[in-house]
Formats: sequence, C-alpha cells, structure tokens
Amino acid sequence: MRAAIARFDGYMPAVDETLLADTQAALAVDCDLDSGALTNFIGAKGIDPYPSSPPAADTRYIWHPPFRNTAPTEGAFIQSPHWEFRVNHFSAVPIEADGWDEPFMVSENGLVKYLNGLYDRSVGVSAPATAPAVSSFDAAPNGDPLVERYFVITLVNDSGQEGPPSDPIGPVTMSPAFGNVTIAHQQSLGANPEGIFSFRVYVSAGSQDTANFFFAGSTAISNANIVLSQAAMANASEPLATTFLDPPQVGTKHLVLLESGAIAGLKGDYVVYSHPTYRYGWPADYAIRVDATPMGLARMDQAHVVLTDERPLLIQGTIPGEMVPRFLEVRQPCVSERSIVELPGAIGYAGPDGFQVISVNGARLITAEYFTREQWQALKPSSMMAVYWNQTLI
Repeated sequence: MRAAIARFDGYMPAVDETLLADTQAALAVDCDLDSGALTNFIGAKGIDPYPSSPPAADTRYIWHPPFRNTAPTEGAFIQSPHWEFRVNHFSAVPIEADGWDEPFMVSENGLVKYLNGLYDRSVGVSAPATAPAVSSFDAAPNGDPLVERYFVITLVNDSGQEGPPSDPIGPVTMSPAFGNVTIAHQQSLGANPEGIFSFRVYVSAGSQDTANFFFAGSTAISNANIVLSQAAMANASEPLATTFLDPPQVGTKHLVLLESGAIAGLKGDYVVYSHPTYRYGWPADYAIRVDATPMGLARMDQAHVVLTDERPLLIQGTIPGEMVPRFLEVRQPCVSERSIVELPGAIGYAGPDGFQVISVNGARLITAEYFTREQWQALKPSSMMAVYWNQTLI
C-alpha cells in the first residue's frame, strides 16, 4: 500500500521522541492507519527493575510503580518507577492574599506551607508561649491622676503574618500623661520554625478584654525589650485584630478553597476553616462537628460536602462561622478516601453499592446499570481512586 504524505520534515534522531512534531519521525516502520492521518506514535521506553526495599528501609517513603503520565489514548511514555517521600495529603491552594503565591500541603507534621519547592514553613503564627513582662516604668508624680494599663504582645513572621496575642500582663499603675514603660517579650524561639521576625505590643487602659487593646509599638524579635512612650500609649488607636487567628492544628487535611476565599479542611470529627482574608489563621469558633467519621471533603458549586462512613453532610453558606450543615438522605457511605472527586456542579465517590454522584439535582448511582452490588464489591471499591480529567471521570 502507498500513502501520500502532504508534508514530511524528515527524521530527527538527535531529538527526544516526545519533542517530535507530527510531521517528523525518529524511525519509519510499517504503520497502522487507524486515525485517518499518518502521524508518529509515541512508544513506551524501558524501565528500571523494581527495587527490593525503600531507601534505608525508611517507611516514610512510598513506591510508585510504572505509570503513564497522560491518558493511554495519547500513547504517553510510561514513567519510570521511583521512591517518593510520603505526604498524607496535598492540596494546591493559592494564598495570594497572604503575600505568598504558594500552595498549602499537609505533611507528616501537619499543615505546612510548601515554600518555593525548597523547604517547608509552618502555616500561621502561634500565640506567644509566655506573657510579656514589664521591665520598668516611670512612677507618676505626686498628685497626678492614675490609670491602670495592661499589655499583650503578638508575634509577626517574616512575611508580615501576625498571630494571636499573649496572656495580658498588668495592671501597671501610672500617670496617663507622664512616663515610659519597658516591655520584655520573654520568648525563646529556638530553631524558629515559624520564621518569627518581630513582636508587636498592644496596650489597654483599665481592661483585660482583648477587644480593648490597641497597637502601641513594635520592634525586631532580636531585641529583648521595647520602650513605649507616654505619647505612643495615649495615641494608640489601631485595635488588636488577630485574637482568634490561631495556626491550623496538626493533622488538618483535605484542604478545599471555598467561594469566599476561606480554606476548609478536616481535623478529626470536625470541619475547620481559615479566615477568609487571613488564611494563615484558623479560628476555633468556625469549626463544625460531624456526627460521623469524615472520609473526605469536596466542593460543589458554592457549597461543600463532607463524605462520611454513614451519609454525606452538605454544608451551605459562604462565610465561615455562618455555615449551615445538614445530612443528605443518601444512605451511601464513602468507602475510599481517594475515590472522592470534584465534578462540574457535582461530586462523586465510591460507595458499597456503586459509584455515587451528588449534585444540586439529587443523588445518582451511576454504575447501577453496569454492576450489581456483588459485582461492584468484587472490584474492591475501598481501594478505588477517581480523577476528573479532560471532561472524563476516570
């Protein structure tokens, strides 16, 4: 048989086969014309043999067998097997509002920030481990009126993220119009995993309520003390705004970026949320308890769904702290965490009777026409993994 080729740019033996255009070839062989066009076919390369054990028998590493890096119909190369350091969960959540255009991910130590692909940085800033101390203050002159002042400090990392306040120290009885006060932060940071760069001091006149503390000054954390003048304390007007911005708890996983800009995740039997703007802070009051064992979390339009070992929990609302949860009347538990997948306007997961899809139009077992329960169980749904790729559920 002869085939007319409209254009042929010759063979390119010095170029990797993956870079060849359809009009080039590395080798000419008998071709099977099944696509209506004469194009090159990308074949599989050889792979290394399966190693007998992970590096140094370290169980923190996971073995990746050979796999295709794109859809099989595109004839992709089979990727060589390799060992990879195990992470419990990964979620690429952009955080431009925090000043770092980086994803969040979950490692063995909990929630961290994957910084430039070089090292991990803990997300958020913890409250100071100890309260500050008043090193000295100027006594009020005889006859001057007196005011009781309280002080708290917050820690700030090298990207400007500010954590929750310390316990208050006070009262310090002094003149409202005279004298300075010296505050010592008293923090021992050690290796400084949160990248603490400075500390801020807030002052309150006569109250220990954090709503009544106002910014009076800041300095580098390398300075043990800061001196606040009477004018700085008298003119303090910027309120303390980070009272509830605690870092996410260790073990938070299944991160999902919501419509409001907040990030949702799972921690034990709770759905937890970040602040919509300051996403490094996860207020405890936002948490929603799930009366079942959560298996995973997925976003569905402006709502999100917690898949559990009993029934799906639909959570509606846009602002953390104002969410409304309700269990759906779908008696189909999730049996595989890795099968949870977000679809256009819907979510899907593997259940004991088949693959369940939930949308605003209701719930449907999309495999019911193809598998009985017994046939589906024979496929071991608890081991299934699902992805949505190229408008196709795989």
